[in-house]
Amino acid sequence: MSSRLRKTLSKASLRGLYAIAMVLCENNPDRKTQPLKVLVSGGASIILSKRQPHLESTKCIEITAKDPEVEELFAAKQDAWKKLPHVYQNWLVADHLSDELKERQMIYNNSINNEFGPCWYAEGLAVYTTDWKFQLGAQIRRSILFGADQTALEKVFAIIRILVDDQYKHPLLVSHVYAWYSNRALLAPDDLRYIVAAYQARFPNELTPITL
Repeated sequence: MSSRLRKTLSKASLRGLYAIAMVLCENNPDRKTQPLKVLVSGGASIILSKRQPHLESTKCIEITAKDPEVEELFAAKQDAWKKLPHVYQNWLVADHLSDELKERQMIYNNSINNEFGPCWYAEGLAVYTTDWKFQLGAQIRRSILFGADQTALEKVFAIIRILVDDQYKHPLLVSHVYAWYSNRALLAPDDLRYIVAAYQARFPNELTPITL
């Protein structure tokens, strides 16, 4: 693995990334030369569900795994996840990749502004665009559950600003936020009111981000 990639993804982060990955590897006899498909999203459940196959809206990451340590991490997870009945079996799914990348905000912006294509490169790793709206509901939920940790709330703010300022050009509708979240039953109206209040406290001169 390149030194550039190692600088971006520390060994601990790399282990953490693949430790949470659902390794659903393609039948590829030579993974050392053929890139692996990786689906990354906080909304992986809605994207991967066979009932709602939004694969055209995914974030794809191609990893040319030339590092034996990476190969070992892939293999260790393959058996644990290959029996899952509700997801496509030819994808490797890694949640929270944005936590591991220093260029997270740039990836957020490019994933909204580009239709489909690469938005970040390192040797052996290419991040492709997706629509981050699928992650908004999950991050709102996390910000409620882990209120003391501001990481999820900052992600909510970042995604909202991109969606409102760059894509939709107007406040989001509550119905849209619910529609983008596969676990919408877990998202209470009070959760959205909390997010709106927190957003307005942070950005007092801006319009409300979500029409309640």
